[in-house]
Amino acid sequence: MIPLIEGLRLYFNCFYRVVVRRGVLRDSGFVQHGGQRDAPLQGGFAGLFFIRGRRLQLSLWAARPLPLRWAVLVDINPFYLFGVLLYSVPFGIALVMPGWRSLFGLTVVLGSVLGWLYVSASNADGFGAVFALGLALYVAGGLISGAITRTIFILSARFKIKTISRVAIGLIGFVLLPSVMFASYKWRQWQMRPVSENCLMTKHPVTIGGAVYYLPSAPYFTIWTGMGSISLFEVNQHIRTLCEQSSHSSEPIHVILFSIDMTAGKFKKHPYCKTPNPSNQWLKNLCDSDFNWIDENYPRKANISSPSEFDHRRMLASYSYANFVDEFEKAKISRHPLESRQMGIFERYANGYWVVRDGAWKNEAGEPFTLHCHDSGSTGGLYCSTSYRLKSGPQVTYDFRASITDIENTAKKVDENVHRMAVDLATP
Repeated sequence: MIPLIEGLRLYFNCFYRVVVRRGVLRDSGFVQHGGQRDAPLQGGFAGLFFIRGRRLQLSLWAARPLPLRWAVLVDINPFYLFGVLLYSVPFGIALVMPGWRSLFGLTVVLGSVLGWLYVSASNADGFGAVFALGLALYVAGGLISGAITRTIFILSARFKIKTISRVAIGLIGFVLLPSVMFASYKWRQWQMRPVSENCLMTKHPVTIGGAVYYLPSAPYFTIWTGMGSISLFEVNQHIRTLCEQSSHSSEPIHVILFSIDMTAGKFKKHPYCKTPNPSNQWLKNLCDSDFNWIDENYPRKANISSPSEFDHRRMLASYSYANFVDEFEKAKISRHPLESRQMGIFERYANGYWVVRDGAWKNEAGEPFTLHCHDSGSTGGLYCSTSYRLKSGPQVTYDFRASITDIENTAKKVDENVHRMAVDLATP
C-alpha cells in the first residue's frame, strides 16, 4: 500500500509532459535505471502505457521491473485530470439515458442547476467563484456533448449501424466540443502573435480634419475610423492589421480621431520600445520612463479629432472657449452671473473655467486660452483640460495636472509640448 500511495503522490505532483523513447526510457525525474537497451523500469509509478511486442498494455502501478522497447509516459497535472473528470461524468450519464424523456429530463434539471451556478458565480468574487464558474462550464460542456451524441444514437436506432460506427460516433461526440474550443484558443493565440520588427518600425499615414499625420507603431496610440472601428496599437492583432493596410494602400488612412494615452502603463519592455530608434524624442523618453508618465510638462492624454466628423464637445466633454461662452451667456440670462476672481493672467470662474484675460495668451484658433480645472483629489493640485482648433484643421483636446500656484507656467509648457508632438507626428 505504501508504494502505491508514494507512486500516486509522485504522479499527481508532476507537471504535464510526454516522454517517448525507443529502446530505453531515460530519466523522467523520478525513474532511474542503468541505461542498457532492455533495462528494466525500476520502482513503482502510475499511468504507464507500454507496448510489448504488438500488445498495448496499461499498468496503473508497476511495482516490479518491466522490460520496455517502446514506452510512452504521460504525467498530467491534477487540474487537467479534474477537468477531464468533470467533462466525462455528465457525458457518460447523458450517453446511457434510455430514451427521449430521460434525456430531456436530465438536460433540463442539470442545465437549470448549472445555469443557476453560473449566474451566482459570475456575480461573486474570490477563488470559490472562479472554481464554481469553471466547474459549471466543464460540466455543461460534457452534458451538451453527451446529449447531442445520445440524440444521434436515438435517431439512428432504426438503422442498422455497425459497432465500429457507433464507437466512432461516440468518440467524435466526446472530443468534438473540446477540439473546437482548443482550436479557438489556438486561433486567438495565433492572432495575438508578436508583431514583426518591420511592422514596429512602420509609420502609418492617416488623414484627419484636412491634415496628414504619420503615427508610429507605439503602444500609446489609438485610432477611430468611425462606425465603432477602433484600433489599439498595444494589441498585436490590431497593429498587424494596420501594418497590412498601410503597406497595401498608397493613400493615407482616413480616421475621425486618434488619441495618445501617455498614462497607458509601463511599456518599457514592449517590443516597440526595443526597436533601434523610436521615432520621436518624447516617445523615447516615455519608453525609458520607469513610470507611466514622463512628467508634469506633458499631457496625460491628448486627442486629435476631425471637427466636422466628431462631436468633441459631446463625446469628449471637452472644455473649449465656446463651451465657456455658452455657460457664461446662460448664467447671464438666468440672472445668476458667474462669480470670478483674478489668478495671474487667468480669470477663474466659479464653474471651473480659467480664461486668460485681455488677450495675454491666445490659442491657435485666435481665442483666449481657456482651461477647465477641478481638484485632482488626494494628490492635491488641479486636473485641467482644454480644447481648441489647430491651424492645420483638426481639433486638439488634452488634459494635464498642475499646481494651483504654478498653473500658468505648467499650462504653457504642456501646450508647447503638445504642439511639438503634433509637429513631430506630421513629419514623415
